Amino acid sequence: MKRVRVAGAAAIAFAVAACGGGGGGGGSPLAPPAPPPGPPPPVVSTSVVLSGTSVQEGQPFTLNASGSSVSTGAAVTYAWTQVSGPAVTISNPASATLNLVVPEVTADTAAQFQVTVTGSGVSAISNANLTFANIAQTPMYNGGSQVLRTLSFDQPVRRLFGDQTWAIAGVSANATDPLTFFDVSALPSGELQATPSQLANLPPETQTRRVTILPNEGTDKHFAVLDEAAGSFRIMARTAAGLVQHRVNSFFNVTDPCGWSHGSVRGGQAFYVGARDGFSIYYFGSTNTPPMRVRAISAFRPSCALVAPRLTLSGAEFPDTVFPPPGSFQPEYFDTITFDHTANMLSVFRFAMGSPSLSSVAVQLNSVNPLQLVAWTELSAYGIVGQNTGMALVFSDGKHAGEHRLVIVGFDETHKLVQTTYNLGLGVPVQVFTENLDGDTANPEIAILKSTSPQVEIYESGSTTGGVTPLSGPYYLEVGLGATQAARSLLIGQTGMSVVFPEKKQIKVVGSLP
Repeated sequence: MKRVRVAGAAAIAFAVAACGGGGGGGGSPLAPPAPPPGPPPPVVSTSVVLSGTSVQEGQPFTLNASGSSVSTGAAVTYAWTQVSGPAVTISNPASATLNLVVPEVTADTAAQFQVTVTGSGVSAISNANLTFANIAQTPMYNGGSQVLRTLSFDQPVRRLFGDQTWAIAGVSANATDPLTFFDVSALPSGELQATPSQLANLPPETQTRRVTILPNEGTDKHFAVLDEAAGSFRIMARTAAGLVQHRVNSFFNVTDPCGWSHGSVRGGQAFYVGARDGFSIYYFGSTNTPPMRVRAISAFRPSCALVAPRLTLSGAEFPDTVFPPPGSFQPEYFDTITFDHTANMLSVFRFAMGSPSLSSVAVQLNSVNPLQLVAWTELSAYGIVGQNTGMALVFSDGKHAGEHRLVIVGFDETHKLVQTTYNLGLGVPVQVFTENLDGDTANPEIAILKSTSPQVEIYESGSTTGGVTPLSGPYYLEVGLGATQAARSLLIGQTGMSVVFPEKKQIKVVGSLP
């Protein structure tokens, strides 16, 4: 046991001496151990996903940088700016995702956006490039368009109706506010002016439209006001002095009125007022006399779009037309077409002896997706009151590049119902109207206004007898982005249209190039 202890002590002493632990060995001291390596510096990785690299004017697009991160796993912040291109409003520049809208452009234009992503004190930048695409469908109507006049308001313009010699515009701060009205007219210089109108404020859901009563009712200018909520249909007169008043005894209480059209009966002019369950016919006999309701039809279905064609779609007289002999008025009625928007069904009421007969047929949309009626108007020989030839119905699925249809409805020479369907181009339609855009004084053009396209889509009649068919087109006329309504040109002797732009707070008179 002692040997073991000694040997152990000697071994320990030897080990110490070998390590220089004794006296005067002459070796260098050992360096302290290196510290462990620190964490790597933070790195920011940026990622921007575009919803599309080419987006049409007026359409939404998305810039998404939510896939960006920092290597530390900490939260990151975002700072967006626009580097180039037509200005776009960025309301939330600190958001990970931007939902933006392409502004109006006149040509395809490049745009660049930049995002700075910051995390753990380190930043990185990424750019997003895309093209703002101009909508320029062809062929252009009459070679193109020009803005002739512009009238600005303090509030968004939401309503316009009238004629070349007068018009009334309705404005409101919000779409749900009552409309305040202004009389709009052209000065001798051609400039437009707006002065407060005597027309009282109206709810925004009321329908207002210029009407022609009888050609010899002096200088009064007439318009109709249909108020479904109040259950009324009234005809107003704007005098040469600017007074607004009811035409004599021309206020009617109607249950659930929802649409109306000019028309006639055999013997004179009439209005056809549609309701949620049928329609009524009001006859205007002579100058400044009260109209009278001569027929009420209970169809038990909506008749908000309706027309009583006096002529065939081609503008010809019906071969069997017989006018009543002179003497006391005995109204005879023209066959009437109504449209049920809840079922997309057309109905024909035929006024033979006794009770009218009714037949119905589905409207021919030829679409893949369900479509809804968005606008309609009666069609008539230009400048001839009550000479209706049919009606134009416009349908849409509500998508900019979706399915949109124009359906022309009327009768042929045998009183057979005729439908012709046209596929419309880009843009969600909001209005269809007729106007003499080329000054030929024979046949008005059919124009469809789009809320998401700067172009009006136009179809031109080839009839030589004041009818509608055959139609040629489509043609396109640039009016500007954001239009919601159009009416007759406010410039006397100038063809074109007056177009309402709510967000721009403007009315623009647009005509084709000279």
